[in-house]
Amino acid sequence: MEQVYEFRPLPDYFSNGFRRYANGLWIPDDGEYDLAFIGNAQEGYPLCLYVESRCRENITCSWANGQCKGAIPYSYLGSNWHYALRANTTDWGEIATGYWDHPNKLASDSGMRVKSSESGCCNGRSIRFQFNDNHIAAGLLRERDTKQVFEWNDVKCYYCGEEPTHTEYNKALKHAVARHAALKRIGVIHTTFDKCDCVGVVKEQILCGA
Repeated sequence: MEQVYEFRPLPDYFSNGFRRYANGLWIPDDGEYDLAFIGNAQEGYPLCLYVESRCRENITCSWANGQCKGAIPYSYLGSNWHYALRANTTDWGEIATGYWDHPNKLASDSGMRVKSSESGCCNGRSIRFQFNDNHIAAGLLRERDTKQVFEWNDVKCYYCGEEPTHTEYNKALKHAVARHAALKRIGVIHTTFDKCDCVGVVKEQILCGA
């Protein structure tokens, strides 16, 4: 089975009173990492935030950054996307073994179901294994069992050999800061991003070179 991941939401994702999965008990957030969270977004709509399970067994990462010059299969997805594959593999592979019963998938399904029953609908937002994901960039995703923070290593497109640029990586970090600033400016939130436990990572990456 694929690795199980847990995370903390970026500080501006939920308004007060959100809850974490806690193996289906959906308890009030207490600052712990978990597989999924539900509540209301700062903008007011019902929200479930979760880790997207990897659907294809061989894809480790994907990102959109201009045009891929390689011959990508499944061309209906467009040629702007790049795909990194597991070592010693040459295609996307089958649907990942255990995908439908994976703990991250079960947590996301539970969150969508519970929040929809409470609010009449629910918007799903996922942490994705893409190079510009905000939560990964801020260092907020980790392996559940080892507690090791997830980081990208030696990412290269299988089809064209291109590597994601440092600037592309910084886009996610800048987006996280800009979104927080915009919500604070219009009075939706009042906390300061600099006081978050992920700010050291965010500041360091942004100052490093975009």
